[in-house]
Amino acid sequence: KFYHDLFGLDIILDNDGNVILTEGLVLQDEKVWKDVTGKEVVPENNSCELYFEERNIETFTRKIRKTVSGNQICHQADDVQLGTESDPFL
Repeated sequence: KFYHDLFGLDIILDNDGNVILTEGLVLQDEKVWKDVTGKEVVPENNSCELYFEERNIETFTRKIRKTVSGNQICHQADDVQLGTESDPFL
């Protein structure tokens, strides 16, 4: 629902912890990731960022703030190296 509501992505295959979405995005749940890496998963450890390339970052940022609850905004949208804008969140 999260990825569909924000990005319009749909589930192609849900295979017990591995989910393939349209546009080639593949997600793994915590148990699968732990089994694959053999390491503990530390939630909310600020070890990664998500970046989004959007034609209208202001509209996308408003959409995130309206539809995403329980997620922390790391920093406001800004220009990055190639002149695109980003709005990373956890």
